[in-house]
Amino acid sequence: MTYAPQSTSTRQLAADLLSQVSDLISIESRLIRAELSEASAKAASGLAFLAGGFAITLASVFILLAGAAALLVRLGMPPDGACFIVAAATMVVGGILLFFGMRALKPARLVPVRSLDQLSSLIRSS
Repeated sequence: MTYAPQSTSTRQLAADLLSQVSDLISIESRLIRAELSEASAKAASGLAFLAGGFAITLASVFILLAGAAALLVRLGMPPDGACFIVAAATMVVGGILLFFGMRALKPARLVPVRSLDQLSSLIRSS
């Protein structure tokens, strides 16, 4: 039994190439959409942290300013100094929460890195 290779025309090879490239682009675009969906979920999580941080910071401003300032005044500190110290401490806590929320929303964390790496490696190899 002898093997006779099939002869394929250049036109057919070009058509096959275009078909495969089209399929590859379609698959890669679906992958990018999936990664962007994942990134948007991370962004929503970051926004939830920001909202939670803001709400807690706002509530803590009122509660801590009233309670801690009253305590410091009771310990002998002038009322204006007591309010300033409590406000500064509350702002530090709120700033920390906002920092974590903003870090979660960095653009570098929302880029579909795996798809871009794969596409760049495909481009380099061709």
